[in-house]
Amino acid sequence: MAGVQRRKREMVEGLHEMHVGRLVASGVELIMGKGRFVAPTTVEVALSGGDTRRLSGERVVLARSCQRGPG
Repeated sequence: MAGVQRRKREMVEGLHEMHVGRLVASGVELIMGKGRFVAPTTVEVALSGGDTRRLSGERVVLARSCQRGPG
């Protein structure tokens, strides 16, 4: 069973890297972190490195990922 889990993890990581690479190659600015709306057109992102960043614009596009929470 450990082999199956390892293979699944490798496949998921490979797909993730492929999609990130395509986004970056297309000119998309990819910002990784946890975000929340602080105004109707403004998102505050807690970046992975500990800083925060506010982004605003006429249109805001979010790409959500799901992570399993506690419990």
